[in-house]
Amino acid sequence: MRRAQRWDVIKLRYTDAGLCDPCAGQAAWGHQDHAGGWNDLQPPCDRCEPVIRDFPVATTNPLWRKFQRPEDKKRAAAAPLTLGEAVADTHRHYSGQDAVLL
Repeated sequence: MRRAQRWDVIKLRYTDAGLCDPCAGQAAWGHQDHAGGWNDLQPPCDRCEPVIRDFPVATTNPLWRKFQRPEDKKRAAAAPLTLGEAVADTHRHYSGQDAVLL
């Protein structure tokens, strides 16, 4: 499910940049892990070709360029390590006990 959601987000990014739906879908497929990469894509249509030429990053397929993938960006904060950090401390008489990793 997460892979499909990620594909859809990437496709929407390319449609927002001016690609038609089929070309945006091809570009999103090029970003997918274990999907064959950029060399298995169909060539872009004539209308999208000049838009693709302006994308910042070259791919292994000379007909396609891409946006940089935000690989290093954390999606969510780390989970809390102790119960006291996770929920409000409603049982104060247990607060003196050692913290336990969850």
